[in-house]
Amino acid sequence: MQEVDQSAEQVAEVLERAAEVSPTSERTTSTRSPNSSGAGSCEDEQPRLSVPWVARVWARMGDIYGPKWTSDKGQRPTRSDDKTRLTSTGDTWARALADLDGAAISGAITACATGATGEWPPSLPEFRRLALEAVGDGLPTVDAAYREACEGSYHPSRHQWSHPTVIDAARAVGFRALSHEQPRTTWPAYRRAYEDACRRYRAGEPLADAVPEGLPQSPGAAQPADRQTARRHLDSIRVQLRRRPNNDCAQVGEEARA
Repeated sequence: MQEVDQSAEQVAEVLERAAEVSPTSERTTSTRSPNSSGAGSCEDEQPRLSVPWVARVWARMGDIYGPKWTSDKGQRPTRSDDKTRLTSTGDTWARALADLDGAAISGAITACATGATGEWPPSLPEFRRLALEAVGDGLPTVDAAYREACEGSYHPSRHQWSHPTVIDAARAVGFRALSHEQPRTTWPAYRRAYEDACRRYRAGEPLADAVPEGLPQSPGAAQPADRQTARRHLDSIRVQLRRRPNNDCAQVGEEARA
């Protein structure tokens, strides 16, 4: 098996090529032809990186890892009989990286070229983690996420959620609990749910979709509270969150453990 030459000249060449993979990420909703089986299914509507974009990533990773990449992932991510359609492996990568922009994926390629994964190519979750680390994953802090979840829980279908992880954790705890129960109860539960949501987001696992307007959230979901009740509850949360500098939620956590 051919070993990858880690000379400075080759690394520089790979980095130069990686820089080409940095336009705004293109998206496509399907790699199947209209006549293929399963066309029109909900799964087929999931966002993907475009076929040419995935092919460029494949080429750069092949430059870095040689046969160690191609023997496992294939020479190219497209089918031999139709260059416009992705293989199963290529499609899996296209789905998992669909929410990342070119700068993030270019950063992951750069990390690979400079030895972040050693001699062996990264798994898909590892590649995604490198991409997020390259540009910052943009996740809200847990205290900011908790405050937003409490405020958005009164009208979750109308709230403009800042990040899928925030609403995913809110759903796990329950909108009714967040809008009616005290922080000493909901804060520890939300923190655990949010940490799990962040872990799944970084690994490329699915999160909750946006809450559809007019659909029930779940059995026992919160019913809209009147304005005064909502304001009193939010004021109570803000008071507890301000008991430490920088609105740190640690005080709420201490009360929950008491």
